[in-house]
Amino acid sequence: MIAAPAFAHRALMSALAPHALPEQKIVMNTATGFGSLFLSRILADRNVRPTIIDLATIVRMSRISGPNRVRLGTLKPGVDFATIPAERGEAGGMLLTKLFSDLFD
Repeated sequence: MIAAPAFAHRALMSALAPHALPEQKIVMNTATGFGSLFLSRILADRNVRPTIIDLATIVRMSRISGPNRVRLGTLKPGVDFATIPAERGEAGGMLLTKLFSDLFD
C-alpha cells in the first residue's frame, strides 16, 4: 500500500515503476494528485499492467501519540475506490474486503 502526500507522488511512482509486475495489485491511498494515473502511464510505457487500486480517502486515521507510539483510529465506513484498468474493479473490491473486512462490501 502506498500512502503519500501529493508532492511525493512523482518520485515514488518513478521509483516503483521498474519493480512493478503485471500480476501485482498495487493499493494506493493518494486521495489527491492523480498518483495512480501517473503510475499507470509510466507502466504503460513499459507495457506492464498491474491492477492499481486507488482509495478515495484514508481507511484509518492515525496520530503520533508519543515517542515510538501511534494511536490508530477506527476504520472509516464505505470508502470508495477505483481500479486501473476499470474492468478489474470486482477483483480489487475482493482484495480490499480481504484486507479491511466489510468496508468495501
